[in-house]
Amino acid sequence: MSNYFKNTYEPSLEEIQQVFPNYNYGTKESWLEQFQNEYPLTPSKQAKFAFKKLYEVTTSYKMDELQKINLQKLILNEEVDGKTGWEAYCSILTPKQMSYVGY
Repeated sequence: MSNYFKNTYEPSLEEIQQVFPNYNYGTKESWLEQFQNEYPLTPSKQAKFAFKKLYEVTTSYKMDELQKINLQKLILNEEVDGKTGWEAYCSILTPKQMSYVGY
């Protein structure tokens, strides 16, 4: 069943909104604000969680190779394009991917 969600199931935003009318993917800025407000995980731990969750995904949520490399850097607490912490995390993934990973 988990492969179904990673490789097959991909509801459109409109389909999601039929069930959750106010849902949207958010913006990088809104995600950054949410993470900076007392989020329990560190950016490194969240990056590790996201990497594991997105690694085998084949739908439009799929990470490209640069995203994989940059998440691995963040897992090791390295700087990513001059950014660190939540700012780096939110610059690596798209809002759609962050909504898939959740928190």
